[in-house]
Order: sequence, then structure tokens, then C-alpha cells
Amino acid sequence: MANLAYGPTMVHIITLLLSWTRTDTISKPFSIHPNDPDEVSSNRNDFAAQPPKMKTLTLLRHAKSGWDDPVARDFDRGLNDRGKRGAKLVGEHMRKLGLVFDAVVSSPAVRCVDTLDGIWEGYGTVLHPVWDRRVYLASGATLLDVVHEFPDVDHVLMCGHNPGLEDLILMLVPDGPDNPFRDEVEEKLPTASVAELQIDVTHWADVKANSAKFSQLVRPRDLSIDLGPASR
Repeated sequence: MANLAYGPTMVHIITLLLSWTRTDTISKPFSIHPNDPDEVSSNRNDFAAQPPKMKTLTLLRHAKSGWDDPVARDFDRGLNDRGKRGAKLVGEHMRKLGLVFDAVVSSPAVRCVDTLDGIWEGYGTVLHPVWDRRVYLASGATLLDVVHEFPDVDHVLMCGHNPGLEDLILMLVPDGPDNPFRDEVEEKLPTASVAELQIDVTHWADVKANSAKFSQLVRPRDLSIDLGPASR
């Protein structure tokens, strides 16, 4: 066989090729296939999508209840006819606005259960709440504790009672010209009213005082004159 002579460049190329065939120098290729995680190199940076830095908290005060109902406990008071109409109308308005809730947390009091039943009737979809006894007649501070324990979702609807809901809103929304709805709530959050707050945080546990902005306030009287303060 003829002798082969190699120049320096060819020798360098052959050396590289031989080194690449050694099993201890081969790295797994980087893979972007979502169903093939084992093929991702150990040197890959973590580019996992971060959760969006915005939460939406929608607060719903229960609809008008029947004070004349002969019940032994406040917990057991249901809605009167006006309250049932208001809840359904607010649910219809939610549907028209295209609101989508990732989770629902509610006081288990009968008037809140009845309110959500009416909301679902108008909304066109039945959602299944987490019934949290702490929400029943809770203070604003207790409601904030509940908020801190919300699941890691973006939009939560919470149904509860005054004065706790009002106190929570006034705690979270700073006073100022950017939040004109705050003044309305400071005067009164009527029954069956919906207050939507936008909070610039990644996790619910990070929600704190003066961290929210009012995005909308809907009251039954805004939707029907029959559900105004003068109606019964």
C-alpha cells in the first residue's frame, strides 16, 4: 500500500474527528420538542414561561336577603324576590362582558349560595365554588388572609358580605383620581354589586394594601331602574 502523507491541516481534522467519536465527549443534543424532555442537554438554560404578573380579583356582595324570613340563625337567611332578580341580572351582565373565572371562593351562608345560584342562571354556566367558612361575616383583614391562600390562577371571584368586602376594597385600592370607583364603595357597596380589581403581582400571597386598581364597578341599579334603592 502506498504511503500517505498528510499535511498539518489534514492531521488536525482527523484528530478532531477521532475525538468526536469518543463516548465520553459526546453531549446530548439540545431538543425543543415538548414531549421529549429527556433529550434536553443538562447545560440547557431554563426558559420555562413565567406566570403572568397580573391577578384579577372580582368581589361580589351577596344579593338582597329577606330580613322578614323566620329563621333562627343569620347564616340561614335566603334572598328575597328582589335579590333573586338582581343576582340573575348581574349574572347576565357578566356573560355579556365575557368574564371568565378560574376559581370561585364563597361564604357558605345561604344568602351567598342563593346569590351564586342566581348568578349562574344568568351567566349560563355553573361554576363550583370553594365554600370557605372564614368568608362569612369576615373582616377585611381576614378576607385578605383568604386571598393570600388562593390557588395559583389568574382570576378569582369571591362572594361575601359587608362590611368586610368594603373594608377589603378600601384596603387594597389607594385613594386618588385613578380610582374613582373607590369613592362609590366608600359610600356603600350595595347588595349584588360586583367590584373588579386588577393587582400587579405574580402570586396571590404578594397582595398587600394599596396594591390594586379598580377596573370596574357594577351595581344592580346600573342595570335596571327596578333594582334601585327605592325599590323593594
